[in-house]
Amino acid sequence: MKNFRRLFMIFAAVFLVACDYDELTGDVGYVGDITEVLTDPAPPYEVGTVPVFPYFARPEQPLQDFHPEAFQIVSFLEATHANFAVDGRIPAGYDNARDEYLLITQNYMTHTEFTLQTQRFLASMNDGHLSRTFLMIDWENFQQTLFQDGYFTESTFLARGDRLFLVGDDGRITDREVMSIGGALVPHLFHTIDTYFGRYNETGRERARGRYAASELMVRRAGGRVGYDVRVFVEVVFRDGESLVMPMHSLHPTRYRDPSIQPPYHVRHEMVGDVMVIALPAVLQLGPNLDELVIAIENAIAEGIRKFILDLRSTPGGNTHFGDAVLRAMGITPPAHGKYLRVSPYMHIDGFIGMRYFSHLSEDYMRNSTLIYVPRNQAAAANPYGVTVAALTSPRTFSGGTTLAVEVQDGGFGPVIGEPSATAPTGYGWGTNMFGPLSDLQIRPHVSLYLRPDPSADQLTLHPDILVDEQDALEVALDFMANLP
Repeated sequence: MKNFRRLFMIFAAVFLVACDYDELTGDVGYVGDITEVLTDPAPPYEVGTVPVFPYFARPEQPLQDFHPEAFQIVSFLEATHANFAVDGRIPAGYDNARDEYLLITQNYMTHTEFTLQTQRFLASMNDGHLSRTFLMIDWENFQQTLFQDGYFTESTFLARGDRLFLVGDDGRITDREVMSIGGALVPHLFHTIDTYFGRYNETGRERARGRYAASELMVRRAGGRVGYDVRVFVEVVFRDGESLVMPMHSLHPTRYRDPSIQPPYHVRHEMVGDVMVIALPAVLQLGPNLDELVIAIENAIAEGIRKFILDLRSTPGGNTHFGDAVLRAMGITPPAHGKYLRVSPYMHIDGFIGMRYFSHLSEDYMRNSTLIYVPRNQAAAANPYGVTVAALTSPRTFSGGTTLAVEVQDGGFGPVIGEPSATAPTGYGWGTNMFGPLSDLQIRPHVSLYLRPDPSADQLTLHPDILVDEQDALEVALDFMANLP
């Protein structure tokens, strides 16, 4: 029986290289190499009066042997990621995903196909940080992901559970429910996105679904079709029966820049009455911006200001020391996260020796350990000036932004206002890099696991104290502050 099962798994894994079984409909649809030139003139869906465009095709790529690199990726991941050193952290489906990945990559494949198979394998770790494989592009030292080096619709979408809705010009979700994109039904599209993107929680799942439903790459991977007529187009069909042809734009780094993930790291602050509002819309990094902000906060404290709002709604993460410094400038001692740090020959332990989190540990102990543990301490929180801090969050609040909001909530310094974040309060940080010798992919497993200060709180999701639409969060926070004594 075991031999039969293994033969069946081998056959199924090889079969998956060419096609993907749709568990929702029972259909087998084309999801082969997305670089293949498609010539079939018949669209797979009813288009009504919508014009039919020739199919968009990416340039063809050569077939290569990536199997040795796949073994290197698996070995590096298991030798460095914190999950493999902390009891109970290896996801249930990891072993099967690893075996399938190593089996599938025995076949020669294109670079894009290998990147997708690697992405699919990494998604099995349920590490929202790890669910991105980077293609190294020499563009102002910026690391552009595969899934941004493609085409996206001009319009954006938001997922709510298993349903997809159009976002209006005002940035708010509308009642226009999407049924299919490029002929790919939304359930099949969501199934495909879930397969390729790891997530921490349900918010992370919805965020990925909404974001990548607009992706040409995921639409085609789900069996949909993308048209081309001077520009790239895709048909979107709504529940009310209306069909729209939406243009798709290249997000290639030479044509597109996301202001939230590039220098300079703008930090804004202003006084609204007796409240200092601090907007951290960019990656949290140390430097002149932090120094200026710390001075401004310290001056405000000296002048008697005791109300602060931290706008973290678009904070994608970065250096957690930034958030720590912001709270300490208010006189606050944040509660202490617990930490696991996995030590291996692949990570640079020198960078951690003497760090504040590990300052009580000797250099010899850190160098000779394989796993370092620092317990969490919620009782460490202190607020001698009686400062009230409100942290604004959204599904785009990630990593270091979530860490800062968790410290506000677990320390009892004030409410979290807005929507849940896509990062788990107990999650990962500090990575070490591997660069694929053939693919140039950057794999960055995380060597540390952060433990939320409050062990009794939800470890997977940061639930706001005041749940409101993210766009209303600032107004609600100002009203909250106005009602304080």
